[in-house]
Amino acid sequence: VVHSALSGITDRLEQLLERSDVVSLHCPLVPTTHHLIAATQFEQMRRDAVLINTSRGEVVDEEALVQALAAGRIAGAGLDVYAGEPVVHPGLLAREDVVLLPHLGSATRETREAMGMRALTNLIGFFDRGPSDSTRMGGAGSWSVYWYNGLIVSSEIRRGLDILELAPSAYLS
Repeated sequence: VVHSALSGITDRLEQLLERSDVVSLHCPLVPTTHHLIAATQFEQMRRDAVLINTSRGEVVDEEALVQALAAGRIAGAGLDVYAGEPVVHPGLLAREDVVLLPHLGSATRETREAMGMRALTNLIGFFDRGPSDSTRMGGAGSWSVYWYNGLIVSSEIRRGLDILELAPSAYLS
């Protein structure tokens, strides 16, 4: 563990960045990980290093990433998450040294089945007992679900589906 949001260990991050070929991020977004990788960290990375972010978009300062790539500070990046999802930073779209995926990090059969079972368990719990902290979607004090093409979805997911239906190019603008 190089950085732990719980313990605040960050003193070894600089050393890791200086010697790593690949920096792969797998951490939650909490106050101490917001822009964990920013301009200072890109300066510490090797010029032939590649940054991979499959955690949360705001863990990486995307503007600093664009500048680091343009300046040749790092060799490339692979991103599965974005700070302004579903919108991708325009400076990343045309770059040949960046691989962009549409948040598919959980797209394995096993993970999707587990997600479906968790959703089913939450729905059964909701209809048996009403909303609880473990089944509440959309933040404290709110519970909004919608029937959408045969699925029960949260208000956040519904907004995303509406965006895709009305403007499929929203992911690229």
